[in-house]
Amino acid sequence: MMMVILLLTVFEGIEFSGVSSGLGGASYSIESPVYSLNPALNGIYKDFLLNGEYTRVYGIVDAGRIYAGYRGISAQVFYRRVEDLQGETEVSIGYGIPLGRDTRAGINLKGFYLYQKNFGKSMGFGVDIGIFTRVWRMWKLGAVYTNINTPALGETGAYIIPAKLGFSISYNPSSSVISTFGIEKETGAPVRYMMGQSFTINEYIVLRAGFHTAPFEPSFGVGINTPVINVNFTYLHHSELGSTIIAGADYK
Repeated sequence: MMMVILLLTVFEGIEFSGVSSGLGGASYSIESPVYSLNPALNGIYKDFLLNGEYTRVYGIVDAGRIYAGYRGISAQVFYRRVEDLQGETEVSIGYGIPLGRDTRAGINLKGFYLYQKNFGKSMGFGVDIGIFTRVWRMWKLGAVYTNINTPALGETGAYIIPAKLGFSISYNPSSSVISTFGIEKETGAPVRYMMGQSFTINEYIVLRAGFHTAPFEPSFGVGINTPVINVNFTYLHHSELGSTIIAGADYK
């Protein structure tokens, strides 16, 4: 158990999306405010959107996500629990605006709450910025800079949440095919390369596959779409820690 806690340092990787994970994480340029984790995409759809997801990471860490968005504004909660030893909660408010016909920008304002059984409680504040644009016909680009203020938690700033810069570019030759590639660099961590592919089989079924490096982790996903609710399942495999399944549903 201690090994898992050490591998999942404070708030590292707490932000997740099942669809994004199914594409290897290369989703900043995926044109969806629910799945991409890019604040610039808030408001790209005018309807009310609601999403909930749950996963049990490596069979011992419970994590979840709730997203609600409407007309450019979103509210999002991520949480992660390691039994009664440690709890992390991130609450964010996001806003996205158009900068032109094919370009958008956005911002997230985030609050962090950390509980550790042996060390007490702590809170912090973070800021993300993002941009999304159609670069040429079927090509789309998205980029984010998360935790740009490098939040510190604890009375002495013992826990630093590192800043991260990431981008992805997507190619959409048709409405049923998406190919995407991305790169992330977090302060103090190696560069991560990400790649994913999505195929819409018919109006009800979407298949996804992808992987990322640092560490290498392949993923597979399936989406089941209905006129009211979309259900998504994603499978991730870690060579040493085993498998993780993410289950989620969207109301639209």
